[in-house]
Amino acid sequence: MSKARKKRKIERAIKQEAEIRKNVREKIKQGKIKTKSKKKVVISIIIAIVVIAAALIIIFVKSGGNTIGNNIVPNNGGNINPNAGNDNSAIDNSAVINTKEAALAKCLTEKGVIFYGASWCPHCANQKKAFGDGAKYLPYVECTDVALQQKCVDAEVTSIPDWRINGQKYLGERSLENLASYSGCVY
Repeated sequence: MSKARKKRKIERAIKQEAEIRKNVREKIKQGKIKTKSKKKVVISIIIAIVVIAAALIIIFVKSGGNTIGNNIVPNNGGNINPNAGNDNSAIDNSAVINTKEAALAKCLTEKGVIFYGASWCPHCANQKKAFGDGAKYLPYVECTDVALQQKCVDAEVTSIPDWRINGQKYLGERSLENLASYSGCVY
């Protein structure tokens, strides 16, 4: 299966799941779903999420597990990293940051910025590449990671890359200068 075809399958699955959640929320608000059936709807949504997550895992396993960049971010106090506290997951914050890009990435994390993306997304990969070695400091949420998918759903991520800066949503690749300007970080 080609990378483009895998990408389309994943995009389709994520869009379908988001559409299901949106429709259910609208029906609940309109009162079309009665209280007794809300439990069934919630269970159906959970099952749909599990099935989609399983499909994504199968696709990644069959592709040899090739992913771009890190799947999770350094623990920035926002509990984005499900492995926080493990010796292998935390980044040594005492290390000297010796590039402008790394300093910007660290500043973005400290300011509470969140970068939502997916490992198969070439624009997300380009965005990480722009930070060079500093990419490991990015406040990145991997939306195809089963442990982090709910964060992407809750944040209503519909397109990636998706930057959340000071309460604003910025879609698509952004220059480092723009990210610094939006966040108030120095670059």
